[in-house]
Amino acid sequence: MARAYSYIRFSHPGQVEGDSLRRQLEASERYAAEHGLELVKSYQDLGTSAFKGAHRKGSLGLFLKAVEAGEVPRGSVFLVENCDRLSREDPLEALDLFRSITKSGITIVTTDDGHAYSTESMANNPMQLMMWIMGAIRGNGESQRKAEVLRKSWAEKRRKARTELKPISRMCPRWLTLANGAYEPIPDRVEVVKRIFNELESGVGVHKLAQRLNQERIPPFAHGDGWQHSILLQIAHNRAVLGDFQPHTKVSGKREPDGPPIQNYFPYVISEQQFYRVQAALLRRRFNAPGRKGKGFSNLFTGLAKCESCGGSMTYRDRGERSGGATLVCARALRKQQCSNDLRYNYREIELSILSIIPNVRLHPSVDTSGVDDDVSEKRKERDELTDRIRRLADLIETGSSTLVQRLLSAEQDLKDLDREISRQQDANMRRLSEFSATDEQLRLVDFLNKEPSQSSEKTYAARASISEVLRILVDELEFGASEQGDYPIVKMQLLAGGLIFYLDGLSGERFPLRSNYLDWIGPVDEGGFIETEDAVGGQFGRAELRRIYQSQATDNQDDIWENLDDFS
Repeated sequence: MARAYSYIRFSHPGQVEGDSLRRQLEASERYAAEHGLELVKSYQDLGTSAFKGAHRKGSLGLFLKAVEAGEVPRGSVFLVENCDRLSREDPLEALDLFRSITKSGITIVTTDDGHAYSTESMANNPMQLMMWIMGAIRGNGESQRKAEVLRKSWAEKRRKARTELKPISRMCPRWLTLANGAYEPIPDRVEVVKRIFNELESGVGVHKLAQRLNQERIPPFAHGDGWQHSILLQIAHNRAVLGDFQPHTKVSGKREPDGPPIQNYFPYVISEQQFYRVQAALLRRRFNAPGRKGKGFSNLFTGLAKCESCGGSMTYRDRGERSGGATLVCARALRKQQCSNDLRYNYREIELSILSIIPNVRLHPSVDTSGVDDDVSEKRKERDELTDRIRRLADLIETGSSTLVQRLLSAEQDLKDLDREISRQQDANMRRLSEFSATDEQLRLVDFLNKEPSQSSEKTYAARASISEVLRILVDELEFGASEQGDYPIVKMQLLAGGLIFYLDGLSGERFPLRSNYLDWIGPVDEGGFIETEDAVGGQFGRAELRRIYQSQATDNQDDIWENLDDFS
């Protein structure tokens, strides 16, 4: 008894509920029974298009591999409803597929008309080959027409989305739903989105946040195994929280953006300022503070503290009070990797000193972000005008004018250049909007420090993570170096806002005199000017004498630096 294999395919997943599957199965079984064939296996690509060859990667591909491996013996029969089921590709591609099967000694039978196609039958009746080719041309043509209708339909939907903010489909961010012809927030999910942004901004890491949401049994938006860091990052980077929607279209089989994002398309759930602050925070953590932070976020300077000698990271060590307590040491020196700075710095004292300095320093005012999107808005208007011009040129192109063709090609290139310029301007605006308000961050730090210490390890972690995040924003440099002789630890801290520079004793945390761009340094002490920082760090003066001289000479300028000089004496 000859073997038979059936192939069943339809394009749309919704057809599973229809009659197509049953009809194709019954036709294959009936043909096999009527012709004494053993129906060995049914290969099925349900909801898979044959227009671009996607089915070749599915069950049809498995059948072709079985044929190539000799698992399907010569003389077998391959049952398909009609040639459209086997392929709707370009007719030449479809013919190659047809010939590859028949050349392997397998007969293809179309069950809707009972025609059998084999190498021998086509040699005796060449019209059979012509019939198959004509069927392939018809099937491909139908798919081409359907694709064109679908393309125009989606193009019109995208146009209405851009001009009328009309919903394209029910597909939308998972914290929204389509109701009464408009996208509406799902309150419980919006609260989760807000929490995600608040915690990421406060310094909680993505992995830690995923753990918290899973521990609290907060259901994820999609089916899956709980919250994962990748899902949280997708939400954090998704401009849909700002109301933006980026339409796409396929170009040469690839999904490409169709113009700039549509603003105010979705209800916004996060402010633009917070969105950019979170982007900046995630970027800082990606490059500056990877790795585990311990149960209590022991080291506030992770990713920030650098060795002045080699530029490498400082690592946190705590072997208990008997062994000197918590210290910072150069990671490269610890590994004997070509760094001579093997000094150990008193972590506790340095942390206390830094957290007492920053809340009291007078910083520059907030960054002005007014009008930040004006340039992009103008370019978007320019793009809309250019798009209209391209549309008019395309309508006129039917006259056959070569001049119009050149103008159209030139306008399309201008459109591509303008899209790139809009993208560059948006990136620049993101960088500008992600700049912090120094005074706001300073107030955040004061607020964190003034809160009552928590007995909960989880809350302690969250509070210290928030403090660490603020430090990474406000502190530009935190370098761990040594005195000129190289035998005494010195810490240099420079703040972003105002360019203030502090030098700290690496053992006691005590502050050396401050150097600031608010002050004019006019020479050494003996010439009536301020003390040079190098002299202070070099230890040429006693600390008590330095403090006395500095305070006596800085009195006239103290209002430009801090409100109460006594706090720093």
